[in-house]
Amino acid sequence: MDPVSLSTARLVLRPWRPADVDAAYEYARDPEFSRYLPAFPAVVTLEDERRFIEAQLATNWSTHPSWAVTLADVPIGGVNLRIDHLRDVAEVGYGIARSHWGRGYATEAARAAMDWVFTRYPLRRFVATADARNAASLRVMEHLGLERETVLRGLREIRGERVDSVVCAVTRQRWQARRTPQA
Repeated sequence: MDPVSLSTARLVLRPWRPADVDAAYEYARDPEFSRYLPAFPAVVTLEDERRFIEAQLATNWSTHPSWAVTLADVPIGGVNLRIDHLRDVAEVGYGIARSHWGRGYATEAARAAMDWVFTRYPLRRFVATADARNAASLRVMEHLGLERETVLRGLREIRGERVDSVVCAVTRQRWQARRTPQA
C-alpha cells in the first residue's frame, strides 16, 4: 500500500520526509515529550531522530502506517498504527510537541488515523496503551471514545523503572454508533 495523507480541521497528517529531521529533533529532545514513551532514549540526539525518520520511511504501510502531524507543513508530532490483520485489530501511538499540548491536536490526529483505518480495513477493534501515570494520554483515549479495559502491572520499563500500562479500546460497532447521527 502506498502512503497516504490525511487532513483534519487544523492538521495535515502526511508521510514523514527526510527533511523533517530537524523539526522532529526540536520537540523530541525535550525530556517531557518522551517522558512516558518506552522506546525513547533518555537523551535524544539528532542521529536518533535521523534513524527514526529513516525507519518511518521504510515501514510497511499495510501494517505500520506512520504520519508526521503537521501545522503549516512543519511536524509537531507523529501518529502511527500497528495493524494486526490476523486479529483484526489496530493499535495507535501518538506524540505531540510540548509547545502544542492542551490544544486537542493529539486527539484530532489520532481520531483521523482511527477513522482512516476503520474505513480502510474490516477491523474489529482499535486499541491504545499508555503509561498509567500519563493522565494527558488517558484523556486523549477517553476523547477518542476508547474505554478502559485493563491495567497491566509492570508491563513496560521506562528509564529503568517498571510501570503499569492502561489498555483502552473501542470496537467497530461502538465506533460506528458514535459516527452515526442520532434521529
